[in-house]
Amino acid sequence: MSAVSAVRAVLLAMIAALTTLAALPAAAGATADLRVLAAHAPATPAAATTAAAYITVHNVGATSDQLLRVTTPVAAEVQLHRSQLDGAVVRMRPVASLEVPIGGSIEMSAGGTHLMLIGLKRPLKAGEQFPLRLEFARAGVLEAAVKVLPAGGAQRGATQP
Repeated sequence: MSAVSAVRAVLLAMIAALTTLAALPAAAGATADLRVLAAHAPATPAAATTAAAYITVHNVGATSDQLLRVTTPVAAEVQLHRSQLDGAVVRMRPVASLEVPIGGSIEMSAGGTHLMLIGLKRPLKAGEQFPLRLEFARAGVLEAAVKVLPAGGAQRGATQP
């Protein structure tokens, strides 16, 4: 193989690699367009089987997205919940998905939209962190670390970077 042929082969290989890399964001979803912020949950008593977690998802992209599913190793199931006033009683209702509008956010809080952790595998202890796996319709999968706050520390208005 001549030096020119060798250089040509290397250049073609580099072009193929760059073409593949350029196509990845479109195929994998625009995960850079979503920001997961303020992921937190209150500590739970030792016997608790459920807990709530709160996150803010901000969309800086040019298209809306939907949060479809959340999983974590600390619970058997995670449900997306929205609290609604039913007469004089506030009821938590599971929802299939949550819309993240263009340039907007989902801001979860106590008494509002939240993640319901069902079938806790262990108590949540203040100061620890646990992972969440968030699945979006367009952006694909994002990971977030949830900070466990002292009981009462994850109330409406609590902020965590």
